[in-house]
Amino acid sequence: MKAALLAEGLPVGPYLWFTGAKWLSDKELLATQIEKELGFPCFVKPANLGSSVGISKAYHYEGLLNAVAEALIYDRRILVEKFLPGREIECSVL
Repeated sequence: MKAALLAEGLPVGPYLWFTGAKWLSDKELLATQIEKELGFPCFVKPANLGSSVGISKAYHYEGLLNAVAEALIYDRRILVEKFLPGREIECSVL
């Protein structure tokens, strides 16, 4: 979805995504890349779920490791987004 938004010229916050297999083989490298490129805090999400299921806010390196482990329970693809300060608005739709 983010790639499609970017292709249309819409603004998208910085993010990285990876598979569970990649995480398991290069956990330290990916965690260091996330810390360097996105910083903390950051949001860790299962890539294909809606609502807030499996989403965590990681405040530090150890929290990132725990957040990815939690997200991997719900999906094999993980999305990590840079925290963008500002007002948060939620809208639930049934």
